[in-house]
Amino acid sequence: MTTRRDTRVLKIGLLAAGAGLVTAAALLMAIAVDAPGSGLAGAVARLLPVAEAPAAEAEAALVARRLPDAATATRRELAITPNRTEPWLRLAFVETAQAGGHLNVNAKAALARSYQISRYDLQNGVWRIRFIADHWSDAPVSLRILALDEVEALWFMPQRDAIATLPRTVSDTEARYALGLKIATLKRHTTEVRPGEVPKVRP
Repeated sequence: MTTRRDTRVLKIGLLAAGAGLVTAAALLMAIAVDAPGSGLAGAVARLLPVAEAPAAEAEAALVARRLPDAATATRRELAITPNRTEPWLRLAFVETAQAGGHLNVNAKAALARSYQISRYDLQNGVWRIRFIADHWSDAPVSLRILALDEVEALWFMPQRDAIATLPRTVSDTEARYALGLKIATLKRHTTEVRPGEVPKVRP
């Protein structure tokens, strides 16, 4: 079930001064007039700032619980930057909230797309795992597998402490069991390693 805690946790996108619509055509014009020699790097450098206006609108609408406006602004952001996980996760959250706390088709598609972009997300992975776990009964097996794989990957990253607490924070009983079993297996079959090290498997 979607909660106000989720709203507070999901602080995706920087709040940008001002607002307004930015079309794909305007972005292409910005790329076209890129200074000679700067190439693609210069264009990409301008991509994220251009997307900040709809991202800020979406965030403000989300905080105000104006879910249709948040969905519209997020889709405008995705038209500009379709290969970032943050707006896809925000869209999944909004679609779920509009569906009464259940993962609808659009939410499932947005979550799946976020995994296509980044299988293991150091910045948003813990939130993504918790969100899927909180809606475990609605999540297809494919999303459950991806979430559990991400648990294993992030276990060996600085996110380990946050991963370790997940079973105590999710609301779905079956998800708590699945996460707890996964984490217990990781603890049993690996020695203690510092984040970033390659784990040594016990015999």
